[in-house]
Amino acid sequence: DKYRGFLKNFPPPSVKMKIPIAAHPWIDSDQNIGSLFMVWRFLTTFADILGLWPFTVDELAQSLHDYDPRLLGEIHIALLRTLVKDIEDVAQASTNGMVVNQYTVSFTGGGHPQLVE
Repeated sequence: DKYRGFLKNFPPPSVKMKIPIAAHPWIDSDQNIGSLFMVWRFLTTFADILGLWPFTVDELAQSLHDYDPRLLGEIHIALLRTLVKDIEDVAQASTNGMVVNQYTVSFTGGGHPQLVE
């Protein structure tokens, strides 16, 4: 803290910073931009598992503004497929009475069989 006065401000005032996404609601709130980047990071991190193609944060933001966005539809379908597969795995494990792997939870007589029947 005693050296804080010696540090120069970054970026310097001569550098004009550009807003990452200059559209509503992103321009109104840093929290909205942070949420957008968090969602984009999650989706790109798990793109292989979800079966999504690589896309930029600009494409994601644009898909939220489009009338009929293909990317947003693909994201929703991929997430729903993952949820259904997980429910099916839990139901299968509970009917067999065994745990399939370390990531699935098996409740004896539990699961959600009514959702997958």
